[in-house]
Amino acid sequence: MRVPFVLIAVAIVIAAAVFGRSSSVESEVTETDRTPSTVSDIKGIDDEIVDSSGTPVLTLLPTPTSTPKPAVESTPLLSLSTKGYVYPGAAVISENDNTIEMQSSSDTDEITDWYSEKLMSLGMNVNTRVKTRANDKVLNKLVVSGTSGKVSVEVSKEDGSSQVRIIVLFI
Repeated sequence: MRVPFVLIAVAIVIAAAVFGRSSSVESEVTETDRTPSTVSDIKGIDDEIVDSSGTPVLTLLPTPTSTPKPAVESTPLLSLSTKGYVYPGAAVISENDNTIEMQSSSDTDEITDWYSEKLMSLGMNVNTRVKTRANDKVLNKLVVSGTSGKVSVEVSKEDGSSQVRIIVLFI
């Protein structure tokens, strides 16, 4: 029966010792130490804090801060339907998880511009855009990237052909 009373008494003594110690430390700090009264009372990054005898107590060091970055909503490329990347009016020749191959009779520059605008509207950045033409042979390449990956678009037309081959590759 005495054991619970002894435990409670010991807990009270320990609590009093802990709270008594923290209150004595707080009593040494004056109200003016807590809130500066003027701007000149605020210590700067390189200022030293000294006690009443002039002995340095603490030197404040600059705290590193991270640079805030704008939140960018990314659209995962592979989670989108590949149908969203089929050029309007093009015939799909083959399609798998990361490649679509199509054929179209549209102008090669129109197709390349359509893909450029489409991918940039999804928040992608153009890394490479090359248009080459020799006689009637055309090879246009477009590579864009974003937070969710890269997309490579190749638009080609052989000399004398009326059909344009389009390959979209999700990297």
